[in-house]
Amino acid sequence: VLDNVDRYVYVENESFILGLQHIVTGVLARSPNTKLILTCRPAVYVDHPKFLELPLTGLTHAEAMSLFQQKGVDTGSHENRELVRKAVRLTEGHPLWLTLLAAQFSVRRKDTAAMIQRGIEKIHLPIASTLLEPIWKDLRLIDVDILRTLAETARPHTFDDVVSLVKTRKTRRGHLSNALQKLVTFNLVAKHCDPYSGDKYELHPLVRVFVRNRYSPKQRASVISRIIDKYYNLRVAVFDKEQVSVVEIRTDTVSMLFEKAELMLNAGDVREALKTIASGDSLARQMGRAEDLIRVGELILSNIDLQVAINEQYEGIHSLINAFVHVTVEIGQRERTKKLLEAYESLVPAGSSLFVNLCNLRCYYHWYIDQFALALMWAERGMALKNKSGMDTDYDCEHNYNLALRDSGRYSEACD
Repeated sequence: VLDNVDRYVYVENESFILGLQHIVTGVLARSPNTKLILTCRPAVYVDHPKFLELPLTGLTHAEAMSLFQQKGVDTGSHENRELVRKAVRLTEGHPLWLTLLAAQFSVRRKDTAAMIQRGIEKIHLPIASTLLEPIWKDLRLIDVDILRTLAETARPHTFDDVVSLVKTRKTRRGHLSNALQKLVTFNLVAKHCDPYSGDKYELHPLVRVFVRNRYSPKQRASVISRIIDKYYNLRVAVFDKEQVSVVEIRTDTVSMLFEKAELMLNAGDVREALKTIASGDSLARQMGRAEDLIRVGELILSNIDLQVAINEQYEGIHSLINAFVHVTVEIGQRERTKKLLEAYESLVPAGSSLFVNLCNLRCYYHWYIDQFALALMWAERGMALKNKSGMDTDYDCEHNYNLALRDSGRYSEACD
């Protein structure tokens, strides 16, 4: 079961992309007894007799009545049944909003009824604002702190994690526990039961967006910095590429590397995000995390001026570009590779060590797509520049040059 795969959907032609495309086609072609269940918001179509799309509509009035009953609401009275009907109309049967209203209704009937009525009268307003604004106004400071923290985290967290991220000298553990349970009861926080690592808590994406939108980038940055300091900096080391092997790095640690980089982006610290992701890009590639590297790398590259980054020598910029070129061409995203190579070529000074790096990247790109003549041409340009100038640089084209020689049939030259 793969939940919420929106990022792997190409909306324009209603198809899966990247690794998910290979998984789906592979399962359909070679694993007839395997059942793959995926959820996403955009419509998707796969031309295969065993592919079945099930569009999910909102809850019906009867289903909403059952939901409210489960939350302890007396649906026997005509007044309450009418309120449930209005709630379905207001939310268009959306399960999250109906669950939230049902949870509120069981403890704050009059306020919830008024909320539903206001929403119907002001139907032009976003549903999130209509339902969450009145609740937000009645939250205590500790409730807001928990929601703001969970809104910025990149993964569900255990109660102990929440305590370490939110707790101050004036906040007791018991108070945090009570506040968290209240937020779960009100359906503002989702609780996931995990018998192995303990129950975990997170926000629904719609609630997360609502909370984030209430604060300025500067206000959000202070919360994100606290999360990085108290959680990620204790668990994510800056990798020494010469000394740390793949065997010594847990997959979870590499995941945290990506999460930390994304948090830094959300806080507006692009240079630190770049430094973080570049510190482990080669290990991420070796561990098969190419798509995460592309996703986060693209976010970073879209948030910086590449010319400024190169001119001002942002730490990690060339490492990220090298990794991005390799992984995009390797998984078939050639247009992305070409676009970045063209941008890099336009900014790299001819005759510099960076031009040698460009030649090596061009050589690798053309070798990988079987354009051996072009691969050899670029490698020879880089090697000639390096040999003629005698420059002291780690950038080198020889390895990829020999690959192109070998695969073009010039075996003896490659062995020499």
